[in-house]
Parts: sequence; C-alpha cells; structure tokens
Amino acid sequence: MVKTSVLVRLRELGRAWRVLHIKHHAKLFKIGLSLNDKCTFCDSSKEELYHLFFECSHAQIFWKTFSSWWFELVKENITMTLKDIILGLLNRTDIINYLIILGKLSIWECRKAGIYPDFNIFLKK
Repeated sequence: MVKTSVLVRLRELGRAWRVLHIKHHAKLFKIGLSLNDKCTFCDSSKEELYHLFFECSHAQIFWKTFSSWWFELVKENITMTLKDIILGLLNRTDIINYLIILGKLSIWECRKAGIYPDFNIFLKK
C-alpha cells in the first residue's frame, strides 16, 4: 500500500515537473515575456533547465548539501550528474528519486521567490 501511494505521488510530481520547464527565463525571453534570459540565481548564464537545476553555482551548492545530507542519513556517498538530477537515478527503486524531485521543487520555489536555493526549504518538505 505504501509503495503504491509513493508511486502515485511520484507520477503527480513528474507531471508537475513537465509543467515547470515552460516558465524558465530563456523561454519567457524568447517569446517576449521576460526582460532577459539570465539565471535568476547567478544572473550570468542563460537560464535553461540544465543550468538552473545543475550548472548554476547556487544549484551546485544545493546538490552538494543534498549529497552530504544523504550520506549522514544512510551512510552512502552519491555523486549526481545532470542526467541523475533531471531524470532521477534510473537504477534505484528506493526513496532517493522522490527526494531528488523534492529537491528540484525546492529549487524552483526559491527561483519563484527570487531567493538563492535554500536546503532548509527542502528539509521542511
């Protein structure tokens, strides 16, 4: 029963994730709805999904903190690639992919609020 509810929640979050990609600055700028296409966090690179969630120095800090937190929790070192963050750890069936989705949602919420990614926001989820 618990496994089924987690899978349903993951599907719901996956749908929400697909909607998120529509509203980043690069796309809004391209269609004239944003004044620039720069990253909300670093204001130096083009705000594409891969930059916002992986390449940005502020996102990198978030994911390093996430990895340290995961190590403290389960004593497992993880190093995540762009593919792992965008698609999840495809070979895993445990809770880690759900947590990665929550991490991305936390980063997105920080972006919408105009603040740097804050790991404490993730922890409150």
